[in-house]
Amino acid sequence: MEKSRSRRFEAEAGECLLIGGPAQLKILEGRVEALGVELGKGGRIVVRVFRAIPIRTVEKSLLEVEHGINGFIERIDEPYPADWIQITDKVSKVKGAVLIIGAVDVGKSTLCALITNRMLSEGLKVGVIEGDVGQAEIGPPTTVSLAIPKVPSPDLFKQNPITSEFIGSTSPMGFEGEIVEAIRKLKNEAESLNVDLIVVNTDGWIDDEKAVEYKIKLAEALKPSIIIVLCYEGELEELRRRLSEKFNVLIAPQLAKARKRSREARKELRELSYQKNLRGATIRSIPISWIKILNHDLGTGVILSDDRFKKLNEQLNGGLIYGEETPNGLLLVLNEKFASKDHVKRIFENQSRSVSVMWLGSERGLIVGLYDKEGKFIGIGVIEEIDYKRRILKIHTPCQQTVGMIKLGCIKLLESWKEVEKFPSCPLKPLNLNTLQ
Repeated sequence: MEKSRSRRFEAEAGECLLIGGPAQLKILEGRVEALGVELGKGGRIVVRVFRAIPIRTVEKSLLEVEHGINGFIERIDEPYPADWIQITDKVSKVKGAVLIIGAVDVGKSTLCALITNRMLSEGLKVGVIEGDVGQAEIGPPTTVSLAIPKVPSPDLFKQNPITSEFIGSTSPMGFEGEIVEAIRKLKNEAESLNVDLIVVNTDGWIDDEKAVEYKIKLAEALKPSIIIVLCYEGELEELRRRLSEKFNVLIAPQLAKARKRSREARKELRELSYQKNLRGATIRSIPISWIKILNHDLGTGVILSDDRFKKLNEQLNGGLIYGEETPNGLLLVLNEKFASKDHVKRIFENQSRSVSVMWLGSERGLIVGLYDKEGKFIGIGVIEEIDYKRRILKIHTPCQQTVGMIKLGCIKLLESWKEVEKFPSCPLKPLNLNTLQ
């Protein structure tokens, strides 16, 4: 494995550098500014893998940079576009929300950090909402989160959320309405805490009609004082036109040196965040009768009687594991080694009441959101198994609070919390035999 490399050098006042992670910058003498944060002698900036932070020397400085594989340091003309300072000046004059929109890898998170840090430096109380479920700077992937930073930081990843909303997916597609409502809820929470400004970062999905409609609905729900769209002249014309009909829209130039990340790099960043948010996880055994599963019928009905279970199990070749009569129909858990979809459909094809089936073991590795009894998000977890005989849900989680509700997600994580499978909807969603062709 390649060892980290260290370099010590002098930089004149006004020089600009881009530090790419994994790396660490130490200020041995002098002062530097990083996204609105000034650091003097003894200060340091840690840059995460696949990230980059621009700095500018405020005075002649002696710096030391240590970086690992794929880390780098390079001189640049400016840390960020000069227009960004003018935009932050305009933001400082408004109250309410500022919505940041743009494609992937154009500098949205960098601009969000710059605005947040400059407003904090002016003594304002700022709320930051992370609305990107796939590349969350604040909170775990699959969530949208709210932080109230106390001190400026060039990396929003260091900010801990005060509350989050679990979406369960790392893509906004198919979850647009849920995300809009969740971000609106976080905005209301921030307002209840009397913040002076709310900065809302968003995902980079903007390149088709559905994406445009999604961003329009988000703007309509939040009613921001300013919308900042990062793009070049001539880009995103339909989105800009429609937003400008109702809102104060500012066009910001993209970050010229924004670090481009591959799909694999984005996945690795998510996995690092899963590891951070699941650190110290143990297996908790939670009786299904003690909780409410927010997006599933399991636990809402009456368990099948012994006689009915026995009769159905005989019809299903011994493949029936569990069953209950729910308000929405008969819910069965089957072992597919003994009961195929076609065989099960033939047995229940004349049923007038809805019959749905789940498969034993399909729950393993599924990410879940945990809530207390009042509906406040308290953390994420990963299902180890559902013990249907004892009606117990076994979940890996570092959360030690009392769990009152669980929401099932659409991502599976296994060893070392690596993403192994993604689904367009919850894989535990029962197969409805009445609609099976």
